[in-house]
Amino acid sequence: MAGNQKRKRPSGKGKAKKDEKRKAKKREVSRREHESRSLVSRIRRASSWPVFKCFITEGWREEKVAEIVLARERGRGVAVAFFRVDLLCLGVTDALFHEAITREEFLAMSEELAEVQPVTPCSLEFALKVLESGLVYARELGFPPARDYSAVRDFFGDAKLSDVSEEVECGDEGRPTFVARPSDDIPRILSQLEEKVGPDGFHFIPLEELDEEMESSPGRYRLNSHGLEVEDAPLGLSAEAAEEWRAFRMVESEACGRLLEEFVNTEGPEMIEAVMDEFYLWPEGQEGLDRVAERKPLEFDSVFLSWLLFTWDPDSEDGFYETPLAFGDSLNLRGLSDEASDFMGDASASPFSFYCVTDVIPDQSFRLRDLLTGYEVEVAERSATHGVQRGAILYTRVIPLDGMNLMQGCAPIALPPSSTTHIVELRNGIRNQSRTGEVKVGALMEFEIEIREAYLALSNHCLHPSAPQMQNTDDEALVLSSIEYELHCEPDEAVRDLVPLATGRSEADILEDVERDDQGRFEAVEFAWLRPGNSKHEHWEVTVLGHLRISQQDLTVEVNSEERAAGIKKKIGELLGKRATLVRESIKSFKEILEARGDRAEPTDEDFSSSEEQEVDFASTPEAKEFMRQHWAVWLDTTIPMLRDQTPREAARTPEGRELLEALFCEYAWKGSGGNLGDFPEEEMRRTLGVPREASVGSEDRGE
Repeated sequence: MAGNQKRKRPSGKGKAKKDEKRKAKKREVSRREHESRSLVSRIRRASSWPVFKCFITEGWREEKVAEIVLARERGRGVAVAFFRVDLLCLGVTDALFHEAITREEFLAMSEELAEVQPVTPCSLEFALKVLESGLVYARELGFPPARDYSAVRDFFGDAKLSDVSEEVECGDEGRPTFVARPSDDIPRILSQLEEKVGPDGFHFIPLEELDEEMESSPGRYRLNSHGLEVEDAPLGLSAEAAEEWRAFRMVESEACGRLLEEFVNTEGPEMIEAVMDEFYLWPEGQEGLDRVAERKPLEFDSVFLSWLLFTWDPDSEDGFYETPLAFGDSLNLRGLSDEASDFMGDASASPFSFYCVTDVIPDQSFRLRDLLTGYEVEVAERSATHGVQRGAILYTRVIPLDGMNLMQGCAPIALPPSSTTHIVELRNGIRNQSRTGEVKVGALMEFEIEIREAYLALSNHCLHPSAPQMQNTDDEALVLSSIEYELHCEPDEAVRDLVPLATGRSEADILEDVERDDQGRFEAVEFAWLRPGNSKHEHWEVTVLGHLRISQQDLTVEVNSEERAAGIKKKIGELLGKRATLVRESIKSFKEILEARGDRAEPTDEDFSSSEEQEVDFASTPEAKEFMRQHWAVWLDTTIPMLRDQTPREAARTPEGRELLEALFCEYAWKGSGGNLGDFPEEEMRRTLGVPREASVGSEDRGE
């Protein structure tokens, strides 16, 4: 059947890399123990942060199933724990922890969750009371909590159950009730309940009744670590298409749930850990282990399960036996539907790739372009259309159906448009090694490891961006220096002798700016250290190298590099000689500035008050418009790393260059290109370059 078709094993570079990795790396039990210790330490550290949000899903008292989210915040970083507790029978079935998100990302996630299922704020103590009540009830029935619950529970810190007087009711009218889910080991759970309370001591809602309930509810159902999740179908689809869409999601849940259940029952849960190690390309070193540990809860449901079920291709010589798809025959004999069987084949034939969002129709669909094959497709979605904007890059698989296409196994981290440059380099590398010189679906399967490796690297950069290498316009490392002198002359005399530093200004000009007291006595004056022209910006008349302030008997100079600090000290020595004595010099590197800022995620204007971005307040000058015109005219012929060191004019001449230009335009739209240079004139630049917005870039037919 379709689900059992043997996929082609990786060959070429991908196969060699896989063989080398497998022979060099064997899984050890100590690795799991290390990861567990790492998780505990990270949770305990974050448990001291101030509480940001704590909420529970509404209606949990009636449904007896509660989703709980606890978030703590430090600076702009948020650590968050997710729990699911089944008060009817199974207790705490999910306990997940993640600490690499921003406040904005957490709030967006909370809004999306609230759209699917309303939530209400609650205290830490009450949330813990609900969790522990379900935990105790389930343990009495012989059901342990989720594997990481004991560690994640520490995230509650000093919260005490004794502070809550309300009792939490478990079971249904005092009797345990088992609501079956596709991922449940139903025979084992039923056997456990019969042993504890007898065959007539509990309620059981089988999958068939759950299916009837879902069929009567207009929703989307997808498998995650706690079974099926409901979501409205996309708006804008015809009634027939919407029904087909929901039917597909039902089939997806059936196939994924049964495959995962069979795989775990046959190979054991420890096999999931071993395969996950392979998914993350065998992380090495403390840093690699820690980063994988924090990503696992984020990607387990969304992309890893899809990769495990429909992409993973083990080598039996290493002790790994069959893919989950190999269990299709036994499942089919036990009632797996033909539709689910066909879905397995369709999913395994649809490889992961990088898809750029070229258009978004809110509440309905995305328009995507496969950056590796050039294939363009529209996929039916709803809630995700609110969280992803044009230019985002999704690592996912797209399954074609009659009349529509659907994403399956989409990674949770949307890559920024700037990732296009690296993906284009990957595409060119695949083309060079491909037997046909083209990137078709077969090549995506053959180079699956390299594609996944690129996703992991790019997404790691999103989660852990490296500190920017700040430089001034002379390509000197940004180091803020404050140099203080004691003057042994009158301040007017110091102004007169230091005038040569202010290129283009006279002594009279500077003295006009002097601050004086009521009696007209000199108090202070500030002026810039200037140099004619600029090597990088031909239209700049001067470059600001630093700022000087003279008061009664003091001279203070501020510059932004070690080279400029050495230069100004030499010049002051030449111009003032023994009339100026160096008192002190304070230096702050960019790294020290970041450390001093603590938890602020972005540099502020105050951090770099003397950097090049602050040298001239262009927006406040009468020449602003003319400067803007000149700046963007020069931009057209400036080499840009994101364009692979081409100028915009050069890039506009080739299909690949225009593709990179589109990504650059999206990057500007994401980050904003304003500041002192104002907004990026995209439409004007498009007209000049001959790259209209509606142009389709890099499109070609899908090849098999």
